[in-house]
Amino acid sequence: MRHDAIKTPILVNQHYAFSCTAEALALAPVYLKNYCYDLLTIGLHRFWGAAENRQYFSQQTAFLGRSFRYDGNGREAFMAVLPHLVAVFFLVLVAVPSWFLLKQSRLHTVLSALALAAPLVVHGFYTLRRYRLSHTYWGRDAFAYRVPLRPYLLEALSGVLLTVASLGLYLPFCQHRLRRLNLEGTCVGPLAVKYTGTFATLFLEYFWALPLTFATGGLYLPWFMARMQRYKYANIWIGSPAIGYARGFFKASGSEYFLLLFYAIALSVVTLGFAMPWVKVQWQRFHLEHLAFVGNLVLTPAAPPVFIDQHVAVS
Repeated sequence: MRHDAIKTPILVNQHYAFSCTAEALALAPVYLKNYCYDLLTIGLHRFWGAAENRQYFSQQTAFLGRSFRYDGNGREAFMAVLPHLVAVFFLVLVAVPSWFLLKQSRLHTVLSALALAAPLVVHGFYTLRRYRLSHTYWGRDAFAYRVPLRPYLLEALSGVLLTVASLGLYLPFCQHRLRRLNLEGTCVGPLAVKYTGTFATLFLEYFWALPLTFATGGLYLPWFMARMQRYKYANIWIGSPAIGYARGFFKASGSEYFLLLFYAIALSVVTLGFAMPWVKVQWQRFHLEHLAFVGNLVLTPAAPPVFIDQHVAVS
């Protein structure tokens, strides 16, 4: 287990914000088209729709004066995970009925199917993430995903097993470990990523959040979500010795999160889901407008920063 005291750089108090110019009216025709195609293809068109959404939001987002860009497409993403889909489909249509014919118990059949399907699903997510990041650019620099397959599979599969065994209680900690693995395995141009969140701090957060959420009938959930977002970004560092370092900062409050969730749920229910472009754009802009990095980043070579021992705490 890691200690809260970590080596982090002394920061110059500069503020680096994101900009997002996405508009719901521009996204609405794309969403409506993809919604119709999803119905006709029983969801298989989702890869094409997700690619178009990523292309649009990437083009409308910038950081440090550089725009993002996504040049992936639905066909390539679909082909990347097609072997996994075929294998799972074969498992469901052939293996499960054969187990029933062999008069195995239902529990044994379900557990066997899950044991075979889980590695396929996890490998599919890994492949899709690798593809999408390799086709995402920040300015002229492409993102790179450098997490080896074996550690990813071991971390994800052990997390799934522990989550099932704990009836879901381990899920936040599984997500925490995968977040560290994914973030620290991702880089773009001169920017590397370091995640300094700790298991112990996360445990304390959930220890108090679960009873409060149940006691308030779920009303505490937006405040907890905001707190978790602040904690997550406060423990994300980007940079390198050549360009300096910056630390994430998320300034949304629980009341702002409550209004965002209320707006999203109410608008979706009243319009039967047809207002989803407005919900997605509002959600994206809200998070980007409240997210920034604070530090001494420069895109030209800089002297390595001085390091000190610093305690990372939940704000």
